[in-house]
Amino acid sequence: MSFLVSDVLDDARMILGVCDNTIVFRRLTEAIELLAMKSDYDFLTGCVDICTDGEVVTLPRDVESLLAVNISGMPAIPGNQLFQFHQNGSGAGPRCDYRWIELGTFPTYRDLTCASKLVAFLDNPADGSVKLVVHGYDHEGRVLTHTIAGVQHDGALIPMTYGYALPASDAPKISRITGISKGVSKGMIRLSSFDGSTTTGTLIGIYEPDETSPQYRRITVNPSCDVITVLYRRSTFEVRRTSDRILLHSRLALLLALKAVKAYQDDMLDLGVGFEKTAARIIMEKEERVGSQVQQGIQVQGGPGDYNDDQMS
Repeated sequence: MSFLVSDVLDDARMILGVCDNTIVFRRLTEAIELLAMKSDYDFLTGCVDICTDGEVVTLPRDVESLLAVNISGMPAIPGNQLFQFHQNGSGAGPRCDYRWIELGTFPTYRDLTCASKLVAFLDNPADGSVKLVVHGYDHEGRVLTHTIAGVQHDGALIPMTYGYALPASDAPKISRITGISKGVSKGMIRLSSFDGSTTTGTLIGIYEPDETSPQYRRITVNPSCDVITVLYRRSTFEVRRTSDRILLHSRLALLLALKAVKAYQDDMLDLGVGFEKTAARIIMEKEERVGSQVQQGIQVQGGPGDYNDDQMS
């Protein structure tokens, strides 16, 4: 069961009093976080299929921690950046097992294939004044900077364009991107490389309106495949719009959690604790009725089908 933010918006305003949608969304987010750890059912857990191109995969922005990965339908062994240095690790050479390794976080979906100039394309012409700054290094290894009114600032200021355009003749050729700073926009902004050809210029980022410092987790998978399935936990379920879906089994529990948040802000701690306990009890009772009773067993590498009679004797 789930419901939309719009389904509880009127009730939320009655609880919170006179306030705009920004405050309502913030308080609903806090109420959801209040319930996130109250039971065995974690509604911040999600599952997504991702089409891949090679071994390196950039994950969606909502992914905070990876729980499991299937490679072409096969369960895979996890690892991190330090695993290649472990005595029992895979090293830096080729591997023959199904495995995924975390690479850290990156500000773009993919890396530049060569030193390139960058252009940012707007979906909404009203975002012409929004600034997008790329931090990193140019093709000569120098730190990127830009100058405004005679004052030097970090990063390269990327022109924002609605429609077709070319980068400025004096725009730097960027070889490595280490970070991106973006203002709040009304529409999506697409960041693309441009090096004067159609073979290496590529889309390297699509940023949502509220993204100001984008960071995406990356993993490498072995073997390379066409699709992976990722089980993950969201960084937080932040309410951003009335059309957002809230993955809870009980509207009443959410509204009671919202009352708890309001009571805590009003320094009525005892009242807030009462609302919070009641909300937690309702959500746990609901989940006992609708949740799965199947327990996940201990997993080991290999199994009965992996051994022949000689190995078992």
